[in-house]
Amino acid sequence: MDKFGFNGNYRFQAIMSCGYPLIALGGVAAYYFLLIRDGAAQFTEMAPLIVLGLVAWLAYELFKLYQRFSFSIGLSEEGIQMQDEPLVKWQEISSAQFHGKQFGSTSIITLFPKNGEPLKIPAAINHLQVIQGMIENKVPDITNKD
Repeated sequence: MDKFGFNGNYRFQAIMSCGYPLIALGGVAAYYFLLIRDGAAQFTEMAPLIVLGLVAWLAYELFKLYQRFSFSIGLSEEGIQMQDEPLVKWQEISSAQFHGKQFGSTSIITLFPKNGEPLKIPAAINHLQVIQGMIENKVPDITNKD
């Protein structure tokens, strides 16, 4: 089974997104160590809430980073597997829908199994053309939605 994850550019974007809250927290720390500690200035009553908000923002960005690095699609002659879900055989997929130009984690291909949740393949996946070609060969009913 071939495994495909998000492409390198999309992963790099996730890494860079973690930098913004880190820079903001660094600014708060620099303000504290350069001005507050020496008594030249003081924090307002909102400072703990600001720091808490920045830490929450960093936690959210780290969560998104984990999701992007752990996501994978398994593709084989028997079927397709999304992340840790069980393998869905090609015979169980009734139709597929190709969406127009998409980017990032927006789904570009949606597979509709006969029973169960639709499988959504994001646009920023490695070797998207290989996955699309396999779906075109294996799924009987394909619609293009632009």
